[in-house]
Amino acid sequence: MSIFGKLWNSIFSRNLISEIQQEIETHVALLEEEGRAKGLGTQDAQTLARQRFGSAGNHFEYTRDVSLSSWLDDLAHDVRFALRQMRKNLGFTVVAVSVIGLGIGSVTTIFSLVNAVLIHSLPYDDPHRLVYLWTPNPYLDR
Repeated sequence: MSIFGKLWNSIFSRNLISEIQQEIETHVALLEEEGRAKGLGTQDAQTLARQRFGSAGNHFEYTRDVSLSSWLDDLAHDVRFALRQMRKNLGFTVVAVSVIGLGIGSVTTIFSLVNAVLIHSLPYDDPHRLVYLWTPNPYLDR
């Protein structure tokens, strides 16, 4: 499930609870049908389906926990761990942040130059009247 789906489920948990209950009921019903297909009576098929499925409460809690809070807890633990490691290895952190900063700065500079020179049209009144002073490569037109 995507992060946005999990966030949606955490905001609208009533919908999630009803969906989980419907899913559990569907699984139990499918197991009941399977038991009846094998020739069991209705009561025996229900008993066998509940035994094979296991505790519906455990399945419900596990599914709800996975959908709602575990990803937020994992994210918080990961951020705290990363901050501890960066504090512990200060030299590496300074070098890594510097390299990332230089990379972002150089990419921004190159994009600004390319944007100004190649992407935007030339700042002349009649750009269609401009002529080449040299001939373009004829092999590139193919």
